[in-house]
Amino acid sequence: MTQWYPASPALWQGRDDSIEAPDARRLFQTVTRSETFSPENWQQKIALMGFACGAGGARSGGRAGAAG
Repeated sequence: MTQWYPASPALWQGRDDSIEAPDARRLFQTVTRSETFSPENWQQKIALMGFACGAGGARSGGRAGAAG
């Protein structure tokens, strides 16, 4: 893999329900974000990987690439 870039911490956020329900945890509160990509260190683990594109905007009726 030659073009891996760490995601900005500002993108990894969401609604925090812990005030109303202390046991309620959302995905962004549970998953650990990594600063480096080294598959040999993550054997037998699960990784969520994605890529930046405007296809979601086009699918929902918006303009592809409008956010960037």
